[in-house]
Amino acid sequence: MFVILPKIVLHLRAAGRLPINLAPVLRTPYSRLAAFIAAAVLYAAILVGSLSTEIGPPALFPYSDKFIHMSAWAALTVVSVLAPRSNRISFAIAAFLFLSSGAVELVQTFIPGRSASYGDLLANAVGIVAGGLLARAAYWRFGRP
Repeated sequence: MFVILPKIVLHLRAAGRLPINLAPVLRTPYSRLAAFIAAAVLYAAILVGSLSTEIGPPALFPYSDKFIHMSAWAALTVVSVLAPRSNRISFAIAAFLFLSSGAVELVQTFIPGRSASYGDLLANAVGIVAGGLLARAAYWRFGRP
């Protein structure tokens, strides 16, 4: 699916149905700084949401909490790996995010009203991988910022 998505974007762009060109936006002088700030804000929001006893994921549908875990970590991964200029640093950031998500799950065992879950850790890992693949598709299409 992640290989087909960039091809669909290219087809829609060539057909004139996708008038948005993000390349100039991604290559502005402050785009890397904006990505770092956005990543810090998202990371803080994930930590607050994961470690707070007052905030919990809404039960919108069965397993919606797993979908929220996956979406949050995918968004954080996309924004985090947009900023660096090397693939090694991007991979190191993704590895750090996975270890960080494991640490968050571990800390939840010590917070009353919260519990760690292998399902949550798996959802976090799937989100991190999906975010990395999505960022890779963006690099392929628009180039590095």
